[in-house]
Amino acid sequence: VISKQTLFHSKIKSSRKRGFLFFINHFSLYNTCMSIWSTKRQLTYASIFFAVVFGILAIILKPIYTKAPTCFDNVKNGDERGVDCGGSCVLMCIQDTVTPLVLWARSYPATDTVYNAVAYIENQNSSSYGFNALYEFRLYDEKDFLIAKVEGDTFVNPNGRQIIFYPGIEVGNRVPKRTVFSFTKQPTWYKSSVNMSEIPISINDVKRGGDDSKPYVTSVIKNNSRIKIPKFDVFALVYDENNNVRNVSKTVIDGLNREEEAIASFTWNMSLGDGMLRYVVEPVTD
Repeated sequence: VISKQTLFHSKIKSSRKRGFLFFINHFSLYNTCMSIWSTKRQLTYASIFFAVVFGILAIILKPIYTKAPTCFDNVKNGDERGVDCGGSCVLMCIQDTVTPLVLWARSYPATDTVYNAVAYIENQNSSSYGFNALYEFRLYDEKDFLIAKVEGDTFVNPNGRQIIFYPGIEVGNRVPKRTVFSFTKQPTWYKSSVNMSEIPISINDVKRGGDDSKPYVTSVIKNNSRIKIPKFDVFALVYDENNNVRNVSKTVIDGLNREEEAIASFTWNMSLGDGMLRYVVEPVTD
């Protein structure tokens, strides 16, 4: 028989044991929670650290692996209107240019069997010049049969008119009655701030000399700028009383230093015809 006192002490011991186990269980749960929180905090700090490191590396490496848009990367980017053309690029996009106008084309005799072909064109692209423009002349007789076809290339000055001259075309005993000029390949267009009407070259003292069978024209060509102008062509156009061009002659100036003058001479080996004639001298610079 268990006495009341023994039973009482047994209950006390059992109660203490349950309390101790309760404390142990809760203390273990607390430690577990603290461990999880500490791990999360460490992960947060690590994430922030690596984010900062990757951000710094991105700032450093981006200029190396990310190239800025250029006008030579074969990609339409930046402010370009096409691939490497338009916008801030010097190269013009073909859709932003127009083909030069052909005002007239004719052939003029140099001798009885040799003709010079001449075309007068106008570039309406006010702010661009054309490089490597391919062209052809076709000369036809009175029956509209082809006599000769010649090809060449030229530089097209910005915002102005200019002469294209092809000399020494053999025609034999046939006489050209019609001349056709055309561009066979569009030039490569580049931006330019030059206005042809502002070229600092002046033409003075245009005079005719010689006899009717071998006339010549002279003029004074002056460089009015403060820089040297390299080698360039000069043409003399002979107009009749109806303002038609009767013949054309070409000469070359080997360059002019600043404020320098040169005499340009133009010759023909045959008569220029009767009537009142007017002589116009035009330089063509590249």
